[in-house]
Amino acid sequence: MKKILIFPFSNQLGTIIPSITIGNLLKKNNYHVVFACNGKYTQILLEKGFEVVSIDEVSYTYYRENVDHNSMQFYSKELVRFMVDAEVQLIQKENPDLIIGHNRPTLYISSKLARKKYINITVASLTNFYDFEYFAPNNHPLNKYFPIGDINRLLPARLRKFIFKLTMKSWVKGFNQTLKYFKIPEVKDFLELNNADIVLLCETYGLVAVKDLPDNYFFLEQDVNSGFGESHSWINKIKELKLQGKKIIFVSMGSSSFNAYPLVIDSIINFFQQKKDKYVLVSNHCGIEKDFKTTPTIFIEQYINPSEMLPYADLVITHGGKNTLNECILHKKPVIGIPEQGEQLWNLKYIEHLGGGKIIFQEDLQRSPEILVKTIEKILSDKDFINNLNKFVENSLEKRDIIDHKESIMSAINKLIS
Repeated sequence: MKKILIFPFSNQLGTIIPSITIGNLLKKNNYHVVFACNGKYTQILLEKGFEVVSIDEVSYTYYRENVDHNSMQFYSKELVRFMVDAEVQLIQKENPDLIIGHNRPTLYISSKLARKKYINITVASLTNFYDFEYFAPNNHPLNKYFPIGDINRLLPARLRKFIFKLTMKSWVKGFNQTLKYFKIPEVKDFLELNNADIVLLCETYGLVAVKDLPDNYFFLEQDVNSGFGESHSWINKIKELKLQGKKIIFVSMGSSSFNAYPLVIDSIINFFQQKKDKYVLVSNHCGIEKDFKTTPTIFIEQYINPSEMLPYADLVITHGGKNTLNECILHKKPVIGIPEQGEQLWNLKYIEHLGGGKIIFQEDLQRSPEILVKTIEKILSDKDFINNLNKFVENSLEKRDIIDHKESIMSAINKLIS
């Protein structure tokens, strides 16, 4: 039985979930799957029955401190070298037939040093084949100096793309210093670190703007069994309330929306307490406990499985994570997006472009908390949002039915390591 060693960044759910998707697929096809990580969500892998070996990861606090300022420059020469040495040592010890990484860019180097076939999991916006506009994220330094929030309102698309390309070049200094040390050709930017023998886009085919994808790129469409969250006893109560005609608002802010989540809840909690005859609030709390409790129409939990809740939701309020948005689109659920960092704004801009939702920036929400309630009522009263999503999904499904993506992925993997 051939062994596959998977390196996820296990300090955030957004990278654990796609890694579980490929892990499930490989196990189903009789591969020996081993995960290499030691982050805060490693326990999920153990609960799902995967074998795990330990390897150091960038600490969650250190990662957030940098990513929340839109920077990956924390990958110094010293850190890159430390991670590469650890990865190569583990690869040599485990001797896998194939390695897979997600949000661990040092594997670009380690795979070459260990002479192993390599699959990288990434998002379309971090490749050269992304085919939508670029935006300065909510946490971009430029936004700190723009008095009314979103700098993208001033910058033309061509300039935003130029800024993005410069940013990608600035992120690779520590990697290129390490590549040079090992006499491996340097890369021109961070996007090039996402190249691999096979690249898996953790997106749903037809729901993301890409063009001219090479033959070794595939869509890793999320498996329902890869989601994380608990089944709660009150789910039957939600079904009853839905049948009574109440509108179900699902707040799904991921595992790291530490700034946006409190703003969202503080802006709407009084509204839901007052309108309990009309609205129901269901929310995961991102690990941030608030001073209110579950009521007959307000359900707050640390973890809620989106796949379980989305069939009953009338509207989703989200940070804009790729996994959440993919599910929202497939379930044809309109969205209100409050981005926190990274590519979340790009994801939300695309769904807004499709006519399936609205974006509210944290700065606007801080100045005018009532804007969120007004947007909830506007979207629920306007059928165009759902109609737009219905039309888009129907057109996308016509394309998706032609291709069995998981079969294509397995065929490529089998060929790669045959």
